[in-house]
Amino acid sequence: MYERDPELRRAAIRLHGTRCLACGFDFEEAYGERGRGYIEVHHLKPVSALGGPAAVDPRADLTVLCANCHRMVHRRRDRVLGLEELREIVRAARGVKSERKGETGGDATTRNPAAGA
Repeated sequence: MYERDPELRRAAIRLHGTRCLACGFDFEEAYGERGRGYIEVHHLKPVSALGGPAAVDPRADLTVLCANCHRMVHRRRDRVLGLEELREIVRAARGVKSERKGETGGDATTRNPAAGA
């Protein structure tokens, strides 16, 4: 049985940082010192398919997501979203939100560069 390895978590954060790789959210930017270093680590391959900690490559098999994006990835039990699919959903939603802001006189140009939009 696979058990989550705290060292793999630390390695994933060292490699990927603490900014959500789907939406660009950074806990420290939002919450200051309280949010420093916080991010959730997501397995790109289902944990049930892993043979054990030695089988996990933090660079290829793990990514970092904010709590909201992590929940959205796992929202439907029958289908876990891939990282690129989630990024597309975020980009599309932000595009709609930006269009709405533009219609109401808000700033439609604000984008998060980490989200790739």
